[in-house]
Amino acid sequence: MDRIGVNDPVAALLFTGPSQIARLVLINGQIVVQDGRPTRVESAEVARQAYDLIPFDDVHLVPQ
Repeated sequence: MDRIGVNDPVAALLFTGPSQIARLVLINGQIVVQDGRPTRVESAEVARQAYDLIPFDDVHLVPQ
């Protein structure tokens, strides 16, 4: 992994870069990315869960 600060290679693939870089990734003989898509999680569900964690009360997307 060329991502500094990421200790989990699966998380690094999912969260720190474009998936089209890797078409197939195996970890310990298990396919975790195939055709550029994660095989163990639903990326839309992970994105929804991450979005739900954003404290929008503290985020200002438009300068005030």
